[in-house]
Amino acid sequence: MSRMIRSLISCLDECDSWLLVSVLILCLLGTVMVFGAASFKGEAIDPQWGHYHYLIKHLVRLVLGFAVMLAFANLDYKHLGRRLPSWVMLGLGIGLILLPMVLFGVSRAGCRRWLSIFGWFPMQPIEFVKIALVLFLARNLTCLPAMEPDRRRHLLVTLLPPLVLVLVLALQPNFGNLLVISLLTLVVLFCAGTSLRLVGGLAGLLAAGAAVAVPLVSKIDTRLDYWRQGWSGGSFGYQVDQSLIGYGAGGLDGTGIGS
Repeated sequence: MSRMIRSLISCLDECDSWLLVSVLILCLLGTVMVFGAASFKGEAIDPQWGHYHYLIKHLVRLVLGFAVMLAFANLDYKHLGRRLPSWVMLGLGIGLILLPMVLFGVSRAGCRRWLSIFGWFPMQPIEFVKIALVLFLARNLTCLPAMEPDRRRHLLVTLLPPLVLVLVLALQPNFGNLLVISLLTLVVLFCAGTSLRLVGGLAGLLAAGAAVAVPLVSKIDTRLDYWRQGWSGGSFGYQVDQSLIGYGAGGLDGTGIGS
């Protein structure tokens, strides 16, 4: 036990202190926000924990998150750059995304993109996939063949998983993360020194797809309609309206936690 603790301490000593402090500050601010946003509901949330319901769930997730962080901090990152781990992680992630759609999952607002862990922790597998996709693209784009025919074939294989992801996310539907995955892929391709013609062509296809989707997909059109209504004096939609009400009531200083 003491050896494991010493190992964790030595790992923290070697880490990027600025990065770690930034993460800790964000976690602290997030904890305050979670408690402040839920505490006003009082005992109505949960008979056992009352207004601490969301705070306790949030703190448990933080503990699990830090445990995973420490585990990966003690792992040689070069292992993640090997071919098998990069393919396995991405394949596992895509499989987890498909689970809520084909077998079981938590449905919210007509979308099946959540998995419920032990009936208590709803999670979106796409968050794991974002990390797996970066590792996969980084690994594949650092070992491009020199010969042009082999290079094109290698790029095609590399772009196939992001394309599958985009199609799956469109079926969920999850257009916000579809855009994130598409832009993430383009940025990694650009940073890897891929030809600007390829990056520009893919960006053009993405822009064309977005232009077609806006009038055809009711969910996207409805969100844009909310913004048009809001700027015309109507409602921006629940989330933005609540933000404006909160700012109007408390200003920059707020009214205090729980108020």
